[in-house]
Amino acid sequence: MGDIAESEEIPRPFASKILKDFVRAGILRSSRGPGGGYALVREVGDVTLLEIREVLDGAGDLERCAVGLDLCSEAAPCPLHDVFKPLRESIRAYLSETTLADMSLALDRKRALMSRGSK
Repeated sequence: MGDIAESEEIPRPFASKILKDFVRAGILRSSRGPGGGYALVREVGDVTLLEIREVLDGAGDLERCAVGLDLCSEAAPCPLHDVFKPLRESIRAYLSETTLADMSLALDRKRALMSRGSK
């Protein structure tokens, strides 16, 4: 956990809280002791960005009215409903279809491109 806090330049208590939230959500497992630490419960290809977002920020904004009305539906839409509903659905689909494996591959590609550009 200390390595994560240091590499991300965040306070250790904050990193600890986040990691514990992921343990409670069943995404990570933790073990104590000299060889302890945190590890994914499932394969990286099985953990979606939506799951991660739900742990970090929740996903309620993907369901709520864009202007904050309590009553907003197909039958009683707000002025932005028809524009924001498909956007929210697209974001939810992207997050639920994109995995940690996808993100890792994209990061590797970006690093390779950046290293070629600096030569």
